[in-house]
Amino acid sequence: MARKPKKTDKASAPQPSPQPSPQSPKAPTSRRPLASAAPAPAITRANRIKCIYTICRRRLEFRLGDRVTYFPPARFDGDANRESEWDLLAHWCDEHKINPETLVKVVLDYRVRNEKVAIQEPRDLRSARHLTVVKTAIENEIDYMRRRLTIENNAMRTRIVSNQVSGLGKDLSYSDAILNPNINASALYRYCLARSLGDEYKGVAEHYEAPAIEQYTEWPDEYDLVWRHMLPEGCGVIFRRAWDEQLADLLRAWTAERRPSGFTVL
Repeated sequence: MARKPKKTDKASAPQPSPQPSPQSPKAPTSRRPLASAAPAPAITRANRIKCIYTICRRRLEFRLGDRVTYFPPARFDGDANRESEWDLLAHWCDEHKINPETLVKVVLDYRVRNEKVAIQEPRDLRSARHLTVVKTAIENEIDYMRRRLTIENNAMRTRIVSNQVSGLGKDLSYSDAILNPNINASALYRYCLARSLGDEYKGVAEHYEAPAIEQYTEWPDEYDLVWRHMLPEGCGVIFRRAWDEQLADLLRAWTAERRPSGFTVL
C-alpha cells in the first residue's frame, strides 16, 4: 500500500478475433461452470461485513503467530435493545462514503506492517483516523491497477502478435497467449480476454474464473472503475454474487462448528 500514485494513460485491451475458430483448445477444468445471474444468496450486509472481518482477523493473527482460531464474540451481534457492531460499522461507512469491506481489509492489513498499532476491534474501525489511511490505500491501488493493466495489455499483445507472425493464425494465437503461464498477466485479465472471444473460449474462461473472482473481490469498486472497458458486461454483478455465495457457505460452516462464534444460521 506504499506505492506512490502517479498518472498513467488508460490502456486498451488487445482486440479479439471477431470469429473464433471451432478448433480453439479449451482448458480442462474441474471448477464450477461460469457464474450465472441467479438470485442473490440469503446473506445480510451485516453478516457479509462480519465474514470479511473474521477472515482478515484470522489472517492477521496467523501472521502474528497466534494459532487460536478467532471467532467474533456474540456480543458484537447486538440484541433487541442494541444495534450490532456490524450494522453500526455499515452505517458509519455509508456516512463517510467508504466500502466497509475495504475499510476492514485496509486497516487490518496496515496492522500487519505496523506492530505498534493495536489490533482494531469492529468498534475501533469507526474512527476518523482511519479515513486518510483508507483513502490513500484506494488511490495507490487504483494507480497500481492502471499500471498493471498497461503491463498486462503489452505482454499479451506482444505474445499474440508474435504467434501470428509465426503462422499460428489469429484464433490459436489468442488461445496460446491466454493459456501461457509465462506471460505476465493475471487470472482476471485472462478471464476477461477469454470471455471477450465468445462461447468457443468458454472453457478457457471457466479455467480462470475462481482466481479471477478472488482477485476482483479484493478491490471490487476499484476494478469497476479502472477495468470498466475490460470487464465483460455484468461481470461485476456476477462476481459479487459468487462472492456472497462463498461467504454464505462460510457462515454455515462456522455455525456448524458449534463454537461460541456468535454467528447466526442463515
